[in-house]
Amino acid sequence: MVVAEDREGLRNCIREYLDEKITAFQFDEKLGAYRTSQDETVSAVALEMWSYYDDLKDHNVVALKQEWDYWQRLLLVLY
Repeated sequence: MVVAEDREGLRNCIREYLDEKITAFQFDEKLGAYRTSQDETVSAVALEMWSYYDDLKDHNVVALKQEWDYWQRLLLVLY
């Protein structure tokens, strides 16, 4: 099932993190709402993003080019 509101919300959440508007801890908190989405794509992307930030030390986004490109592709999947 596609849940458009969840897809939009998760896209916004990821963009906020990539644009350094939120830190890793804030990102983790926001992702929590999407991990149990009825939209399987949303829940899978939210769970996947968990492995790309440190939940022990608060920081802004840190990514290699390959990771950045991968996240951009995940954003496209959410459309």
